[in-house]
Amino acid sequence: SRAYVENGLYVARVATRVDEPGGALTHRSTLVRVENVRPVVEAGPDVTIKEGESFTLTGHFEDKEWVDKHEAVWDFGDNALPVKGVVSETNNPPSSKGTATASHAYCNNGDYTATLRVQDDDGGVGEDKLTVHVENVPPAVTVDPIFFAYPCVPVTLVARFVDPGWCDRHTATWKFGDGDFAFEPVPATVREVNKPPIGYGIAAATHTYRALATHLTECIVTDSDGASGAAQLTVVVVDLMNRDFEAGFHDVPLGTVANEWTAYVGPAVPAVPATVAVEAAGVSPVSYTH
Repeated sequence: SRAYVENGLYVARVATRVDEPGGALTHRSTLVRVENVRPVVEAGPDVTIKEGESFTLTGHFEDKEWVDKHEAVWDFGDNALPVKGVVSETNNPPSSKGTATASHAYCNNGDYTATLRVQDDDGGVGEDKLTVHVENVPPAVTVDPIFFAYPCVPVTLVARFVDPGWCDRHTATWKFGDGDFAFEPVPATVREVNKPPIGYGIAAATHTYRALATHLTECIVTDSDGASGAAQLTVVVVDLMNRDFEAGFHDVPLGTVANEWTAYVGPAVPAVPATVAVEAAGVSPVSYTH
């Protein structure tokens, strides 16, 4: 009996000799065609991740032709190109064994079929599949801590958002917190960038506040899978008192200021020496310090 460790075409020979006086020696041969054995592949168990999350898959393979070397490709089942796996293997009898590793991130939620294909250097291909369940992640919304507005002057409120699922598209609304819009959402204008590794954008809406007050506003951003994120912004509507000095003035140690106003003292600025030469007809140069 004989076990071949590599595929190919072999010539098996047998010689027979009669070990007696006048004996004869004969030779016979036959062709042995050894077919390649494809590697046996195990992609691994099904996994659950979140959209935009980078993760790593490691599959295993075994090949009875222990002298074979191997290459591997991971196809993650989305629109991305297949990824060449990093192969680590041992080539010792009775079989070669190894792993194939690759990393990926999905831009959208859903169920995907990831396929591991391992090919030996004789062209034999083995493959196995697993399911990747990708969960949706709602957008994260941020706003400034506080916003000041003047009455009867249109203002634009802007919220920023990021979404790890960069394939998602978004809509948004603002609740302005006053009058008919206290709790009624108003559609916002959305501008976004949808490129890996993360989607991001802004949601803006314009409103005019009429009265002096503090309003709690809210921006809600919703992705194309129905998940929402929100952030609240405090809008303080203020006005400049005694705008046209109609309420008069009053004296303070620093001078005279308008009523309802407070004198402002800026930071001290050190004196900076400077020399200016002035020449005119009949006038000598003079130096000034400022």
